[in-house]
Amino acid sequence: PLRYSSEESWDVPHFCIGEKCGVVSVLLAIFTSLGVFVIVRPPILTGGADFDTDTLIGASLAFMSMLCNSTVIILMRKIRQVHWALMLLTFGSWGVAESLVVALGFGVLQLPQGTWDSFLTLVVLPVLVFCGQISIILAVKFENAGPVSLIRTCDVIFSFIWQFIFLSVLPDVYSLVGAIIVVCGVVITAFRKWLSTLPEDNHMRGMFRILLV
Repeated sequence: PLRYSSEESWDVPHFCIGEKCGVVSVLLAIFTSLGVFVIVRPPILTGGADFDTDTLIGASLAFMSMLCNSTVIILMRKIRQVHWALMLLTFGSWGVAESLVVALGFGVLQLPQGTWDSFLTLVVLPVLVFCGQISIILAVKFENAGPVSLIRTCDVIFSFIWQFIFLSVLPDVYSLVGAIIVVCGVVITAFRKWLSTLPEDNHMRGMFRILLV
């Protein structure tokens, strides 16, 4: 399902590129991971005998995807002095080459058949991916990799929305609880970042100084 999306890419920036990682940052990473744990619906929560096979496969593939995505974010942060257009050209070229090889390997290199919806998707999807890739490249140029990665976990919320709108799939209670936990982690991170921009003698910064630890 779409909800098994990016929530795993937050913990590595400090170890890979030496960016500051405070106590609250680590706790937020653990807290957000807890939300992912709930979304996956392990048997310990549901009372089932074992994992649902589809759920386990989806979660495992999403985890593998996020390992790759987190590495990309770290690399983009490491080479942030490179122009974003060159980064995008490099990623796009590799993506086209790899996709072409996979499509030829599976024998599925053909135009979509049928309705105009398929052709519309063929046009709109690359445009959205292009805009999303530009946004993430520019984000890591101006912000540390950790907060950027954590904010990206909001895509799980949008996944719920798109599933309901386009696929008529309603999230269950575990998915909703997990999504709320993820959103709380993102909101606290954004608030913490805002606090760090305030003057040292600001009243608001003094009230919530524990978040800056």
